[in-house]
Amino acid sequence: MKIWMTGATGFIGSKVLKRLSAEYGIENIVTLSSGRLLGSMDSQSGSAGLGEGTAQEIADAQVLIHIGAFIPKSSESANDISGSNSNIIATENLLK
Repeated sequence: MKIWMTGATGFIGSKVLKRLSAEYGIENIVTLSSGRLLGSMDSQSGSAGLGEGTAQEIADAQVLIHIGAFIPKSSESANDISGSNSNIIATENLLK
């Protein structure tokens, strides 16, 4: 089974990724993350933008786990409506 996952570097995502890789093997997990994965999982890390080949990896996946989210880095950015809405828009795009 091929699994495609967002948010793999976050608090919850990193725990889910570790569990999934133990059960299904890291070679069966494609990640898309704005952060950096640690250890042997570095080679599976994608980027925040959809690069060449990513669309096919998504299409080939049987499971999509979307844990990625907008996390404000300051009180100023917490009030950024467009930043907050980016997660909603990204989710809608994933489902198209």
